[in-house]
Amino acid sequence: MQRRDKTAVLAKTILIVAVPASIQFIVSFIQVTTDMAFIGRYNPLGLSAIQTVRSSYFFILSFIVAFTNGTRILVARTLGAKRPRRGERVAETSLLYNQVVSIGYLLFWQLGGRFLLQGSFLTATSGPRNSV
Repeated sequence: MQRRDKTAVLAKTILIVAVPASIQFIVSFIQVTTDMAFIGRYNPLGLSAIQTVRSSYFFILSFIVAFTNGTRILVARTLGAKRPRRGERVAETSLLYNQVVSIGYLLFWQLGGRFLLQGSFLTATSGPRNSV
């Protein structure tokens, strides 16, 4: 009977953490979809640009979320082991890595974005259009 109680408490704890995270992802999805609808109605060329970088954006976002979840686990383990200074160090290191990845992503698109996208939608706006 005691094992069932522990399982119920664990399930409740998981739901308390999982529900807000799920709501966050749903809200983010709705926000991105709404933004794309507005941009698509305003200028289809802009929508093409967003679609081009969307997969890399979500890749980086998923990496940062996974890194954050790993940090939570490591901090919880160190706090459970009564080593709060080590937990602080893990959190600081994680923050540094997230910043390095984010700045690298920014520099990638700022310095190489035009070159990368040259073959897609930028060439459509570079010269006069031929009318058929």
